[in-house]
Amino acid sequence: LPGFLKCAGNTAIANTQFEDAIVTATAMVAKETGLPVYTHTQPGSHMALRHKEIFDAYGIPAHKVAYGHTFSIVDEAYIREIIAGGGWASCDQLCYAGAGRLDPLDKQIDMLEKLFREDLHKNLFLSCDWGVRSDFGGTLTAARVERNKNPRPTTRRRKVLFEMSHSIKNLMASVSEPLDMLKNQLDGTQRRTVENALAGAGLIRDLAVGVHMSMRGEPGTWRKDVFEPGFGAATLDKIILDAVRHAVSNMFDGKYFAQFVKNYFDGDLNTFMQAQNEWKAAVSAEDTFACINKYFFDFKIDSHGADLKIPIGDRDGTATKLLILFQELFLNAVKYSSFTEREKRFVKLDIAITQKNWNIKLSNSAVGRQNAKSSGIGLAVIKNFAALFESKYDASLKNDTYTANIKFFLNK
Repeated sequence: LPGFLKCAGNTAIANTQFEDAIVTATAMVAKETGLPVYTHTQPGSHMALRHKEIFDAYGIPAHKVAYGHTFSIVDEAYIREIIAGGGWASCDQLCYAGAGRLDPLDKQIDMLEKLFREDLHKNLFLSCDWGVRSDFGGTLTAARVERNKNPRPTTRRRKVLFEMSHSIKNLMASVSEPLDMLKNQLDGTQRRTVENALAGAGLIRDLAVGVHMSMRGEPGTWRKDVFEPGFGAATLDKIILDAVRHAVSNMFDGKYFAQFVKNYFDGDLNTFMQAQNEWKAAVSAEDTFACINKYFFDFKIDSHGADLKIPIGDRDGTATKLLILFQELFLNAVKYSSFTEREKRFVKLDIAITQKNWNIKLSNSAVGRQNAKSSGIGLAVIKNFAALFESKYDASLKNDTYTANIKFFLNK
């Protein structure tokens, strides 16, 4: 059996005999198999109520049905009716503009925040609809242009994102722990299925942690962790090594990073397995970098004579924040270098350290970068951290080389 059932509605045929037949057939299968259901409802409509009526008639438990795209219309009563009795309302199109009107993002966030405060978030399905570009890209672009003309205050929006990312992080932890225990009791295909689920949960957790930490703390507090690192500090070279390992490890994940794995190994399973075994065996920085140079790209760190064993404290989360920042920088570099032919691939980290500044420059080959799809969240996290560290950040693409520069001011 599949993991769940899905049926889709469309405004052009909403509440017609044809559409009722599709939803009814889904309800019949759900009743027979006990599988949960996810429905596509046309953005901007109240279509979920008709779907709910049919599922209720067939005795499908409310908690087994999630109704997609319901937050694309700002109607609190509509959402409340959907989740009454335990149903799920999917909040997945906060950028939806709708025909002939601007994106009501602030109103959607108001509604979402109100439901959170009433402890109704347990019946909200938070996700993202990556088909948004093809669904209504033209209207969305127009809305963004208009927003840029009249920028809105971001303080409250950042607060909502801060709290939501924290909740998502905790939710992923509660999902991962039982899955990890279950994995040890399984083998074969079932074990691989659980491992894939754990990997997916881990990616979501890492993303939520990145967003959360990039909005946590006050600008300037990080300097105390640099000048008074205290017990348990992490050294800068260790932070860099861990960040590199995190980025390259994802290139062995054929489910969630399939395009980049294909770019690096071109379907050669023997080379992939050999590289993976050597990567797992690599513990030291020397072995790690040797494996990278052998299978991925030319990698170099130039500290310009500076000692990178600088201790960085974590009392204010500085070591953790730097780790996440470097992870995002290296992940971008590793992903987009894969589009370049092997002999021209490179990633280079330049670090210049003085008593006043740290200058970080990460360069990578970037031929074909424009062909890669990205959510843009990683870049947003990098910019958030740059602001939190009161640093100067800029990036540029020139002569098939992408360069990110961050300058930290120690004495500001």
